[in-house]
Amino acid sequence: MITLDQAGRDLGRTVVLSPPADLAGVVEYYWYEAEPLVSNVSCRVVPDPSSHLIFKTGSGPGGGSLRVVGPRSTFVDIDKTGRQLTVGVRLRPGSVPGLLGCSPADLLDRSAALQEIVGHSGVVLTERVQEAVDVSVVIAQISAYLRARMVAGRVRDWRVDAAQHLLVSSAHKRVGMAQLVEATGNSERTLRNILRSEIGLAFKRWAQIHRLSTLLHEALALAEPHWASLAVAGGYCDQPHLIREHRQLLGETPAQFLRRGRGAGSSPAESSNLLAAQTG
Repeated sequence: MITLDQAGRDLGRTVVLSPPADLAGVVEYYWYEAEPLVSNVSCRVVPDPSSHLIFKTGSGPGGGSLRVVGPRSTFVDIDKTGRQLTVGVRLRPGSVPGLLGCSPADLLDRSAALQEIVGHSGVVLTERVQEAVDVSVVIAQISAYLRARMVAGRVRDWRVDAAQHLLVSSAHKRVGMAQLVEATGNSERTLRNILRSEIGLAFKRWAQIHRLSTLLHEALALAEPHWASLAVAGGYCDQPHLIREHRQLLGETPAQFLRRGRGAGSSPAESSNLLAAQTG
């Protein structure tokens, strides 16, 4: 959910690309930051139900690292000082078990080198992207790897798709496990086990993250967000409910979070343009 990290501070230097058609079932989008960061830069990363493959290079020795970043249940502050290049692949929820052969629950709120997850093939891919001459080659190498893994792997569990459809179609409403039980015909226990193994998050937390991300994208497009109105329209009971949940997920109030991006010069127009690129 790169569009929301640090309240969109880096939107002007981030490029978001749609995946090739044959990978659209497992990849939501590619993104990269190609301008070096030389000053001390901290970035608040938002909760995200998706896992990412992230390749990054810095100013120090070595050719860069390729890591699998698992789903995130709450915010984290990361240091981006000295980064020369960052390339990410946002995987669709439920894609990790088939592609990488592990459960996202094992990567919840942490990351691991790709080779730790998949073994030798991860070493080979890491060496290839370290030798790449530009972003397009990095993306091409990762795409080829994912295609090969798709052939050998399995598709996403249909109940993950059902859960995501329910969240998207109810973006401005509160939804819970009862609605997912009704939509799938499965028991609550079955769904809890499936979602934990396939995406690594409980459905309640996934719904909270989705509701919050929808609201924040809308708020970023406004010069002066009216939080009480956004809260009611976004499925919260009231503004205090929004603030409590926002603090739980992002460690601060909505207004404090938005100031992170606007204090660095990002604009509502940049936010809208990047979101259009992400979804177009």
